[in-house]
Amino acid sequence: LDASLARDHRRMMEETDLLRSQLVQSQDEALALRAAQAQEAQEALQMKLQAEANLEILRNDCAAQASQLLELEDAKVSKDQLLQRLKHRCHQVKVKRESFHHYQAKDLHRQ
Repeated sequence: LDASLARDHRRMMEETDLLRSQLVQSQDEALALRAAQAQEAQEALQMKLQAEANLEILRNDCAAQASQLLELEDAKVSKDQLLQRLKHRCHQVKVKRESFHHYQAKDLHRQ
């Protein structure tokens, strides 16, 4: 009976040691998993911050390009208006020149 109790006790101690070993291993795995999760969270935060910074740069670039585009459109309108004024002045000069030549020709015929 004592030998049977001793065997049972030894077996229980071995099982206890095995369970303790498994517990330690599980705790180590849990710590490694938490560390990996913390690292992933840190990397995700860094990527998010970088993405936000890149987005801000893009927004600023788009705003600058939009401003430049508006300036170019304004300049085009101004150039178009200037061209129209120049065409009108050329037309006026042409009309006055033709009128001058007409009157000059009339003067020549009178003389």
